[in-house]
Amino acid sequence: MTKSTLAPTIAVVVLYSLTLSTTAFSILSSFTGRPASMVPLHEVAVTASRSNRPPPTRNYWCMYDSSRDPPSAPEYNAWSVLATTEKWISQTLAAAETPDGNPYSRKEVSYDCDVANDAALLTAGVWRRLKEARQIGEEHGTQEVERKEQQGDDYEPRKLRLTSVVVLPANPGISESFAVFDNLLQQINQARRQSRDYVTDLSLEQLDERMHADEDAEEEWSISVNCAHLHPNFGEQTPEQVLEDLKDDEEIDVHYEEYKRKRLEARQSPYPTVVIEVRAMPPPPELVAPPKVSRSRAAKNQNAISAMDVQRLEALFGKTAHMNHPSSQRSGSEDSFYDALGSSLEEIHVVTPMKLAQQWIATHDPNLPKTSPVDLAAFTESKTSHVDEAYEFVFANIAMLRSQPQSRQYLVLPCFLSSAATSLQKFATQVETMVNIWPDLQHKVQVEMFHPEHVDSSRRSPVPILSLQWKERP
Repeated sequence: MTKSTLAPTIAVVVLYSLTLSTTAFSILSSFTGRPASMVPLHEVAVTASRSNRPPPTRNYWCMYDSSRDPPSAPEYNAWSVLATTEKWISQTLAAAETPDGNPYSRKEVSYDCDVANDAALLTAGVWRRLKEARQIGEEHGTQEVERKEQQGDDYEPRKLRLTSVVVLPANPGISESFAVFDNLLQQINQARRQSRDYVTDLSLEQLDERMHADEDAEEEWSISVNCAHLHPNFGEQTPEQVLEDLKDDEEIDVHYEEYKRKRLEARQSPYPTVVIEVRAMPPPPELVAPPKVSRSRAAKNQNAISAMDVQRLEALFGKTAHMNHPSSQRSGSEDSFYDALGSSLEEIHVVTPMKLAQQWIATHDPNLPKTSPVDLAAFTESKTSHVDEAYEFVFANIAMLRSQPQSRQYLVLPCFLSSAATSLQKFATQVETMVNIWPDLQHKVQVEMFHPEHVDSSRRSPVPILSLQWKERP
């Protein structure tokens, strides 16, 4: 009797201890095996009732059940979305011929439902989860390095591999069109690949550390974040793609066509879904020393340029562009003492990047309304130096800009791409490309950039600045 009374209390605690926010909530699950203490919530509730009926049987085990959901949005129920998605994955694993090869069955899976329906906010949410996955991998590597320092060289660092399933059920643009969702995820991955070539402030600091690091210093952990997507209409072709297939008069392989059909069905989830996987790998062990080369060959390779030399040159030029600014102080001044004293006072009198940006924009941006710039423009600052966090910051501000279509917004980024105007221009182009993928945002947001190293002297701002202007479709 006591056990029957305590059962519903435990179920309620488990049910309402989940993290719940205004736009998303998540739950953890694992497909490595059903724990002995894992009981579906609906079975606990029936067992605790006064009736003597046996609990209902289920062919699959879920961490929750949608039949006794708390009230949610009137259009959809996020708990039902998560339950349906987990049920679909469970059935997919059960029907797979080789379940050991399925990535969902090898590690813990976290489920996250983003119930936002705004296009810019959904894009910012994808970038936020990519950022969080990277931070999880970096934190794991830092903790393992500390454990190795405490326990000695005999400690073997542990690898990390986690998967997050993010369901996006609320936006009709991606729910009804696979082409829009596919183009968005493809563009996000392309922007992530292109960001490897950006000369960020963080990469300059890392190159500087490598130049001055000891030869015995350990290498950094390898953190990789992969992003894939699922959709109810995954593989659906556009009319242009259908015409291209009709033009190809090749022989049809029945086995290959069946393989493609099964592969597409495995990615046809109930709702638009983003799958993010993070891996953290320790640095490889020390390799055996290479064999000695002859003197003639060594002399030939002495003047060769290596990749490390190129990285050092990039670091030197980047630091020069970042630190070498024109100075009005004369080197041979007779009043050197007073000049030094004046420069010290200028250093004490700190002017924030936000203040510098506001003063420069007020006098140099021709697109700023001159009637009342304080009321018609907004300034927001971010200290980020990571590309994924910068994308999240930009799209979150685009979502806020949409509520005030007549305003103009400036994003001040003093620590992001401050030494590379070309990288900031590529970043702004990627932002505008992702914006134009959404049907309800096409040609409505204009993105411009200002930079201290801009080729156009009229756009040389004291700090990197991105401007967002809302405009109607032409």
